[in-house]
Amino acid sequence: MSLMETKPERGLYKLSVSAALSKPDPRLVGNVGASLTVKVMCAVSVENVEVGTIDADQTTQAKLAK
Repeated sequence: MSLMETKPERGLYKLSVSAALSKPDPRLVGNVGASLTVKVMCAVSVENVEVGTIDADQTTQAKLAK
């Protein structure tokens, strides 16, 4: 998905994200309809990125994936 292909105007947008599991796991919640606020300013190219997950209470260290 490329948000910039739609050539949005500068501003704040709400993005709804859902993740489908190949094998359903009832212990995982919040993977459907997660709402993110995205601020569009200009187009950039990202070459290396890390995404992390963490508990809501932040008692465990973040798990990072490249």
